[in-house]
Amino acid sequence: MKELKVALIGGGGFMTGVAVRYQDLSVEDYAAALVAAGLPDELAGILADADAGIARGELHTQGADLERLIGRKPLTGAERVRQVLAQSAAAV
Repeated sequence: MKELKVALIGGGGFMTGVAVRYQDLSVEDYAAALVAAGLPDELAGILADADAGIARGELHTQGADLERLIGRKPLTGAERVRQVLAQSAAAV
């Protein structure tokens, strides 16, 4: 997940053209920010905990299950963002 965050905003927003400052938050601070943005307390806690788990690598796998399931090599988060941005630019 951090790779995707860095890809989106790293280098002064090189992918989006918009500079954004990234600040890694604790689970508690992230949940509080989500609540401040209007999410219910329980959902904010679930999302903040899930983000922390992803950061710890809990979804990482060396297996090829996803590739077999979708029938192609999966894209990284950064690759998918580049793909979507390119499609959006082409549609304009």
